[in-house]
Amino acid sequence: METITAQHIELLIEQERYDLAEKHTRDKLSVEPESEYYQTLLCLILINTSRAKEGLEVAIGLLARDAGEANYHYLAGRAYLSLDKAKKAFEHAQESIKINPFDAEHFALACSTLFVQKKYKEALGYAEKGLTLNPENLSCLNLRTQSLVKLNRKEAAFETLDSALEKDPENAFTHSNYGWSHLEKGSHKKAMTHFQEALRLDPNNEWAQGGMMEALKSRYFIYRLFLKYVFWISKLSKGQRIGVFVGLYAVIKFSAIVGERTPSLQVAAHVLVGLYLLFILSTWVIGQIFNFSLLFHPQGKYLVDKNDRISAIITSSCLIGGIILGTGFLLAGSDQYSNIYIFFIFSALGIGSMMDVENKTKRILAIVISVFIFLVGAVGITMLLSGNKSGAILFMGFFWMSILYTWVKGLILN
Repeated sequence: METITAQHIELLIEQERYDLAEKHTRDKLSVEPESEYYQTLLCLILINTSRAKEGLEVAIGLLARDAGEANYHYLAGRAYLSLDKAKKAFEHAQESIKINPFDAEHFALACSTLFVQKKYKEALGYAEKGLTLNPENLSCLNLRTQSLVKLNRKEAAFETLDSALEKDPENAFTHSNYGWSHLEKGSHKKAMTHFQEALRLDPNNEWAQGGMMEALKSRYFIYRLFLKYVFWISKLSKGQRIGVFVGLYAVIKFSAIVGERTPSLQVAAHVLVGLYLLFILSTWVIGQIFNFSLLFHPQGKYLVDKNDRISAIITSSCLIGGIILGTGFLLAGSDQYSNIYIFFIFSALGIGSMMDVENKTKRILAIVISVFIFLVGAVGITMLLSGNKSGAILFMGFFWMSILYTWVKGLILN
């Protein structure tokens, strides 16, 4: 019978065969429950298999035994980062660097925590410090690239990627990074080539799968424009994003007032307000609409997951249904056509996006609220179409609940 050694387990982790690695690690811990070495391996496995909360508990246990061990701070930092607690992760990254300033991975962790906080300049500094320790560290090389792209230093970013690929041409993460960098540059065809290579090397690479979806949707000019907007807005801080939306709203409001007071500018003001509303609505549904288009693509249909598939079908059905029915009633001379448009558009925003909530418990809550609002609207619009004016009360309730829901979803559920 083969004797499993620590080296065997490390090799299994390196090969990403986590199920087997965890089994052997737990077997070892059943014999040596106090072994800090095997607990370290278990912590690493838990973090790498999206069980960061359990991994953090193990890391905190290790730190309670020895708070002066840099690697335990590194593991705690990685767990906190996976749990979206970047500031706490950065504290542990700094502590690991303070204790052991000669490990490039500790600098890569600090860089990652700063990158997700959109502190790209500081992130670049940590990546470059890591590379001075180990010029071949792929984590630092890839993070340096991502930081450079966000800082609009794209030429330097691609030079770094070339260097990383020279060192390891079979690295799926680097190819994914290359793909996303090309996407941000606007070269969706080149991006697709690198995502294909990344998925050939690692078919389960979720970062590459997401990138391939974006690249496929970027075949359409409108989506390329939308993606440019997404990349641009994602570089802004939370305060800057709020400033942009408030500023844009103020400009539109001012234009509307000017249009009311100046007849010669009325048409231009209406066009501006219309474009603004179209822009706002499109940012809410464009992702689902283009996901719907992927369902008919030979490769794209395998990339859309279950939740995105449901959202895409519901959103597109609502919009198509609204256009057909609303236009039909308009041509028939009914004065209810505008209510039909409103009902279907707001239904697309509500039940069309109810699966977007990541947390499972919150998603169930989102589904319940969305379906309730939809039913209120459906009853209201049916009553109105049948001539019962009492339906107007329900329809107004649907309208305002839909608007309130978009805020609740953004602020609480997500």
